[in-house]
Amino acid sequence: MNSAVSSFRLIIINDSPQEAQRLSSMLHNAGKPCRAQHINAETNLTKALEDQNWDLLITYDDTSSLSPAVVIRHIRKFERDIPVILLTHETDNKSVVDGMKLGACDVAQVDDDQHLLLIVSRELENRMQRKITRVTERKLKEVERKNQRLLDSSRDGIAFVQDGMYLYANDSFAAIFGHNSRDDIEFMPVMDAIVESEHPHVKKALKNFTLQPSNEDVALTFTALLADGQQKEITVDLILGEYEEEPCIQLICHAQAENNVLMEAELQNIKYTDPLTNLYNRTALIEEIEKTVDIVTQEEIQKSFVFIDVDRFSKKVKNTFSITDADKLLRSISKAIAKHYDDDNNFIARVSDHTFAIISDEHDTTQLISHAETLCQKVAAHFFEVDHKTIQFTFSVGICLINEATKNSQTLIHHALKSVEKLRKERDGNGVELYQRQTENGDILASSFKNALKNNDFKLLFQPIISLRGEETERYEIFLRMNVDGKEIAPPNFLSTAEDLGLSTKIDRWVILESIKNLQRITQKTQHFISLTASSIQDETLIPWIKVALEAANIEASSLVLQAKEADIIQQLTTAKNFIDAADEIGIAFCITNFGSAAIDPLGTLEHINTAHIKIDGALALELQENPDKSQDLEELVKQLHEKGKITTIPHVEKASILSKLWQLGVHYIQGNYLQVPSSEMDYEFSNED
Repeated sequence: MNSAVSSFRLIIINDSPQEAQRLSSMLHNAGKPCRAQHINAETNLTKALEDQNWDLLITYDDTSSLSPAVVIRHIRKFERDIPVILLTHETDNKSVVDGMKLGACDVAQVDDDQHLLLIVSRELENRMQRKITRVTERKLKEVERKNQRLLDSSRDGIAFVQDGMYLYANDSFAAIFGHNSRDDIEFMPVMDAIVESEHPHVKKALKNFTLQPSNEDVALTFTALLADGQQKEITVDLILGEYEEEPCIQLICHAQAENNVLMEAELQNIKYTDPLTNLYNRTALIEEIEKTVDIVTQEEIQKSFVFIDVDRFSKKVKNTFSITDADKLLRSISKAIAKHYDDDNNFIARVSDHTFAIISDEHDTTQLISHAETLCQKVAAHFFEVDHKTIQFTFSVGICLINEATKNSQTLIHHALKSVEKLRKERDGNGVELYQRQTENGDILASSFKNALKNNDFKLLFQPIISLRGEETERYEIFLRMNVDGKEIAPPNFLSTAEDLGLSTKIDRWVILESIKNLQRITQKTQHFISLTASSIQDETLIPWIKVALEAANIEASSLVLQAKEADIIQQLTTAKNFIDAADEIGIAFCITNFGSAAIDPLGTLEHINTAHIKIDGALALELQENPDKSQDLEELVKQLHEKGKITTIPHVEKASILSKLWQLGVHYIQGNYLQVPSSEMDYEFSNED
């Protein structure tokens, strides 16, 4: 297949324009055309990052004017998704490790062009996948906004209740209780709108429903106290729900109307139909997959799932067709698919912009592949016409069998996508790929993780945090390691798996409990700094649980300092604020780590978050150690933090040469391998630092 290769935008940072030109030419000659810009000054880098998007950055470790640490810090500052490839003259593995610790996605030798080409290909593909993810997330937000509008405009009275209070109520619900607006009822205690004599009955019903939820709706009838003082009997359906990511009870009071049946049918049609193609939509597909999985499991039969993606649809139509014309093309494509799979037993849906899916009773793989290949051939030979302009498309088709091994809709779609990705990597699309399960590293890691949880194959390491002002309290940061086949695995290699399995909060609790046990064994006043995942910040039960654990162990709350990354904080600012405030109420301090790495205005975050400790991003510390004369950014940040009364810690101290500088800056604490690498024992001699 002959297809044009799109160019990518590249920043090259080094001292030699000639070397930058050689690198750009090499990429062009290798079939990777790029629009490159050579930069050798910090101001030019800042302007380039501000002005436009970039796909990749290649920097050299010997660039005199711009060190890799400065480059990476600027990218983080602007929150840009730009993979950084570091080129080095060194030949040892240490340079690779040091570069990746700094934040580079990979490190290659200056004269190893073949290695560099492989890295470039991989990182461009990774960046494209991240872009697709972001687009999907934006679409999800749009769906959530549409759902909110549906709630607001519903004729049924709908409310969400948590802890005995209305989190949300639409205007229809407010009107049922005699209020003019939902503002009159939101955040009002539920019992305020119920006659007092029925409070015990309603409280018991809500409590029982929360503790023993039913798969079916539960009706609750009570006498409501209306806004004008009158009373009225009301029946609501109770449903366990979620509102703004908060678990709650949903109350629905159905509107009474003669055309309810017709209206319900219309709403169902809107809910499950894609308005552009009149096929089923993704919501209908997900529900149908779940039903199908139940059927094949119960009846011990097989069905199939056919996933169709139009190859490079967006690129092909972007510069030639308008949005309206693109929609017309999608309608034509959907008709071609529906005609080819025209069978009453086939369920056909539009999954997203240019992806479609079919659930079929056919489970003979030879027939499935042959039928899909025929479709690919027909479409590849067909000219689609809109507004006197023609265009050709090809399909990439992934096929999965639905059987007792199929877990759920998410897994099934994931497997189909993997088949499509494999097809495109091997044959550039325009074909059919049957999913065949293989043992993957992720499966092995998930299995190892579950076994480690079961067998308690985790351990804690302790790294001292040293005061530059002389204090009696001994401080350690807690690090976690997982033991797999005699090898210790660090959290970056398994925490994403824990998140996928929904077990990251369980791991955090294990670390906290083990930390408390260790504090029980020592007599010296000691403080532990414990990192939390983003999921734990969202866990409202964690702080009460810690309080109980501390009281049971007779350990002071001030012995713990909980910490989380700046990126995790700013992504859920309100939730983080509530969590930190709750910790502060029981005497536990909080620390923001990697400070200055994620937020464009990191100090602005502190206007919302009341945290005592700040651990500055390690990239600034590494930059100071590489270029001691270029410490202005670090100095200014430390100064501003101290003006706000924050306790500062500098991590990643690897050289003794910067200690005097940090002391002059007034930094409170330091930490790093120069002082001591993480150890299985709390055995650092703090007295030697006096």
